[in-house]
Amino acid sequence: MAHELSGLFFVVFDTAKGRTLALQEPPRAVLSSDDFDALADYLIPKPVLCGQLIAIREPDRIVLCWPMCIEDAKYDRNALLFSLGLVVQPPAATCIAGAPPAAGAAATYFDVCERYGPVLRKSCVVLAALERETQLLSDASRKGELAHLLPAVYHGLREHGRCVVAADAANTIHLQLPSRRPSELGPPVEAQSCPVLLSEPPPAEVRRWDLTMQRLLRWMDGTRRAVDIALAARVDLALVQQALTALQSSGWVRILDRFELSNCYACLPMLHRLASDPVAREALVATRHESDAARAGPELRRRPGDRG
Repeated sequence: MAHELSGLFFVVFDTAKGRTLALQEPPRAVLSSDDFDALADYLIPKPVLCGQLIAIREPDRIVLCWPMCIEDAKYDRNALLFSLGLVVQPPAATCIAGAPPAAGAAATYFDVCERYGPVLRKSCVVLAALERETQLLSDASRKGELAHLLPAVYHGLREHGRCVVAADAANTIHLQLPSRRPSELGPPVEAQSCPVLLSEPPPAEVRRWDLTMQRLLRWMDGTRRAVDIALAARVDLALVQQALTALQSSGWVRILDRFELSNCYACLPMLHRLASDPVAREALVATRHESDAARAGPELRRRPGDRG
């Protein structure tokens, strides 16, 4: 799934004006005044929610931000609150054949968070470090430097998927988006499908997941069906299917048919050959003896002269 990075913005909490949209790239084309007013509480949340990815899914785009809180007595209210954000344009078609209608959108949302979240985190950690060392964000005389730095980050990520930007004479920001995964999708998630984790996701990765995905993780043991997981986790089946579709598209889960775990076998008409073909009977007996000998191991095989 191809996503287009369509904007970058920087928000700071001003003690006199409140939440302020300090910069956006392209200028005046990312968040309108109405957009900002509607999203302001999420872009600069309470300090307890800072230091983690916040993602807002809108009908035609996904807004990501990473709010930060630097506590220090030198600031008004003893803290500096800021947030760096990205706006991502998902592909026009996000429907997955055979999956619930919202499953494609859920998969896209998860993929966007996984792709851009680490870059946002690193950018904000670097900005916080520069603020502590050189007051890059709080010094009014350095606003021009920030206005040059952030657009360079945006254009580098948008055009090349990476950027190397000099913040000042002593510090350089290196950022790179992860490689895109293949766009091939697995089978649709049915009520009887069985999800199997391909690897154990690290805790830092799980914390970036949607809350529904986090809730389902403990119930994915490789034997439960989607409907069983929904009942155990007390989550609507449609939401479980959306979450599993997203995890499958991101490479964490493989969806198996339930019958692969409990195969049933039926006799073919060729079985009647055993009644009339002595060669077939001898071959069957020989095959069975070889199988028993291999399973028993050399130490359990009977030697000539041993008593039964």
